[in-house]
Amino acid sequence: MTNLLKNQKLNNIISTSKGVYLCIFTVYLIVRLVPALHFYIDSLLISGFFFGMAALYIGYDILTNRFCLKTRYFPACLLFIVISVISCFINREYGVSSNIKGIAAIVIYLFLLYPSASHKKSESTFTAISYTAFFTLFFFSLASMPMYIYNICYYSEGNKWHGFTPLFSRLWGVYEDPNYLALYSLIAILLSVLLFATTKSIILKIVLILGDLLHLSIISLSGSRMGIVCLIFALFWISAILVIKKLKCKIIYRVLILLLTTLLSICLPMTAVTGINHGLPVVKKAIIHLGDADTYINVHKAYDALYKFGKIEIISGLVDEVEIENYPFDDKNNPVDRIEKNEDITNGRFERWIDGLRLLAEKPFFGLSPRNIFSFAKQSDIHTLMGEKNYSIHNTYLEILTGVGILGGIFILGFLILAAIRVFKSVLGVNPSLKIIIATTVVAIIAIAGILLPDILFFQLTFAGMLFWLCLGNCLNTDTQNYKQAFTYKTIKKLLRKGE
Repeated sequence: MTNLLKNQKLNNIISTSKGVYLCIFTVYLIVRLVPALHFYIDSLLISGFFFGMAALYIGYDILTNRFCLKTRYFPACLLFIVISVISCFINREYGVSSNIKGIAAIVIYLFLLYPSASHKKSESTFTAISYTAFFTLFFFSLASMPMYIYNICYYSEGNKWHGFTPLFSRLWGVYEDPNYLALYSLIAILLSVLLFATTKSIILKIVLILGDLLHLSIISLSGSRMGIVCLIFALFWISAILVIKKLKCKIIYRVLILLLTTLLSICLPMTAVTGINHGLPVVKKAIIHLGDADTYINVHKAYDALYKFGKIEIISGLVDEVEIENYPFDDKNNPVDRIEKNEDITNGRFERWIDGLRLLAEKPFFGLSPRNIFSFAKQSDIHTLMGEKNYSIHNTYLEILTGVGILGGIFILGFLILAAIRVFKSVLGVNPSLKIIIATTVVAIIAIAGILLPDILFFQLTFAGMLFWLCLGNCLNTDTQNYKQAFTYKTIKKLLRKGE
């Protein structure tokens, strides 16, 4: 058995198959965000395959290389998983199977993806995943654009609308939320920068440039303020690193150039978005409800449902040309209520966050368990949006605190803070490669997006989560300078030797 595990040929086969697995896994996680395709991939066999293969790769890694045990801040990761398991056990009355999936997801993130940079073939694997992700995202962006051009909407489970919604003037695309559309389009742009610099193919470079133009248009049409903020930060971060680390001139000139690039980082995205919105009319038709409450169908629904059930009038022209306030909307018209009430800048998320804190107050130490928040909210006596309307908290970090409590939150949020400090120091302290610059940018924008999105980093398998932990591992675990002198590394090494 020992000889088999040390067989170099077997190790190469396992490493290659792992790279292929991660590429297929990338496509699977992106497709999961397309409601129209849920029917084809929502299978226990498919999810079981990915979880089972991940368990085999993790087990093989522990028996041979033990990379996952030697990653930076490993004790914090391990304690976070232990507290999560304790939380699941304490709250088992609210559900078990969903939490098992959640624990499996965080194990894949922390034991498979985060340590992957330590493997010899990590560079080629990362490149393969980048190509896979870019072309998959490019395909779904191409599928999303006609929804804007032809005003296409479609249903998904729970009567949610997707595609292009004229009343909000926003493109959902094939995904379940316009913020995902904007975030993934920005990720595709960042990956294309890395691929553009490493490829020699002229045809591929043209495709990458066209893809960037498409994704920039998608970000604009999505109407996602989160997407614009992330785009501005990405431009600022990349330009700041290039100015500080790559530019060879006097410090005073670097400061002036940095101020100029900061200004451009803000102005260029806003100018591009404004130009695209003026060049491409965002709203082709405004749908106005003129029926009574009994026959009313929410304007969010697809056109065929509106024609079949609702008494409506379609007015051609841009939304600015239509005086919507002159038309009678009844009390059930939620989108118009939003416009009239001028909700907070978070689109009502503050109320969700407050309800999340109310749930956390019920079990502050170990939380409600990672994926039992809805179950607990429905069975508790307190009135929250989670229990009454199945609304998510819509904040990754607050959901983690609510799920695993303050004890679990201390370890994982402490880990992220330490990781952020380490990344910042390493990028500014050495001459970073383009790969590390892009990886740090991807990590940062996904972390920012997590403030306004449901759990995308921990107990839910998402493409954003996969890329976050993969890039974070490449930022932290490829820098071995002084790492082998670290207390954690020495301690684990001694324990492993004693175990042998």
